[in-house]
Amino acid sequence: MANMIPKSAGLWYHGCMAEKGKKKGGEGVSPGKTRRRRTRRGSGAMLAQARADMAAAFSRLGSAEEVEQAFVDFLTASEMRDLQSRWLIFKMLEDGVTQREISRILGVSLCKITRGSRFLKSPKTIVHRMLAGTAGESHTNERKEKMKPTLLVLAAGMGSRYGGLKQMDPVGPSGETILDYSVYDAIRAGFGKVVFVIRRDFEEAFRKLADEKYRGRIDVGFAFQDLADLPGGRKPPAGRAKPWGTAHAVRAAREAVDTPFAMINADDFYGRDSYAKLASFLADQPSERVPRPVERFCMAGFGIANTLSENGSVARGICSVDRDGRLKTVTERTKISRDANGIFNAEPDGSRLPLSETDLVSMNCWGFTPALFTHMEDQFGAWLDEHGNEEKSEWYIPLVVNTLLAQGRATVDVLKTDSRWFGVTYREDRPATVASIRALVDAGEYPKSLWQ
Repeated sequence: MANMIPKSAGLWYHGCMAEKGKKKGGEGVSPGKTRRRRTRRGSGAMLAQARADMAAAFSRLGSAEEVEQAFVDFLTASEMRDLQSRWLIFKMLEDGVTQREISRILGVSLCKITRGSRFLKSPKTIVHRMLAGTAGESHTNERKEKMKPTLLVLAAGMGSRYGGLKQMDPVGPSGETILDYSVYDAIRAGFGKVVFVIRRDFEEAFRKLADEKYRGRIDVGFAFQDLADLPGGRKPPAGRAKPWGTAHAVRAAREAVDTPFAMINADDFYGRDSYAKLASFLADQPSERVPRPVERFCMAGFGIANTLSENGSVARGICSVDRDGRLKTVTERTKISRDANGIFNAEPDGSRLPLSETDLVSMNCWGFTPALFTHMEDQFGAWLDEHGNEEKSEWYIPLVVNTLLAQGRATVDVLKTDSRWFGVTYREDRPATVASIRALVDAGEYPKSLWQ
């Protein structure tokens, strides 16, 4: 930029400035300082032009996916987190979240949030339009359709204690399965797709069931849990036959799910209210896989007393919830039952751990965004390094969630549901399940025949 100014003019300018400084009793302004100022002014002009060029370049991108890729290409991980944090501040303020709550969730200062609040009050800001999604209405209906949440059904387990393919056992008055009621409730709650995680050995029978009942009513997809589906070229130990657990089953659907999704067990009845609350929460969540500074997830919370089996022990995730209704921790207890002394878990060392009748439990009914899959890839390799050579260790969804909570990377809203849970953990549970569904049909909660 210095070459743009004639040398003689530059010398004259330096002389004038030096003389002016002497008149004030100072030392004047050195030629070096003047050159640096001129350089900064020139750099400022170049940066302003660069900003205009970038704005024009971004406007030529054809989709949100291309803009997101541009962010990845241009920004470091730290810069991306800062930008995402600023966006979340704006979005939460726009949604009416208090500044103190935003500070707690995002871990940012109240001063930074206050600046964002003042900025949003400016009538000139375009951020309101960006947050409201009004920058272009031509694809509104397409976006709304795409953003319908997905129901992810874990249906790969045969149930060794039950002794049959639980997911296909009829329990309704017209031969409906528990799975039929789950899909029915999801459809009327507003879910747009169902993805079943199954195994290859019963794929044909399961596809036939899905085609007969669900095609034309909801989009249907499949994913397959495979023992050898491991990251980084890893292989399962030679003697292992047991699946890797619920988190591995969810990970199997990483290519089949591209919207916020609810995850359920195929053989559990969760009830209409559970799906309605999950759908309402997920409708406002993003579909991006790029992790945010803090993810917003949810789960349906059931009273433990309403989830037990009279025919044996059950596994439940015991939830610790803060005063705002958000999950603090979930602890997997695998041998819960009730006797004359109350509800308890049989610990591995043979001791008895008492549990409260009012404890909320996770019944594997979660609400996530696709960003979960990215977090899972980060966690699974580390878990395998520690447990991959064990023949019976399992990677559970509560472990994934607990890790994110401990890292401050997620919050989980516990959606306390009025629905009653029941299921077929043991074959002996079936008569009670049939009677419970019949009572709901008689009460008008469900039609006698779901698909007619």
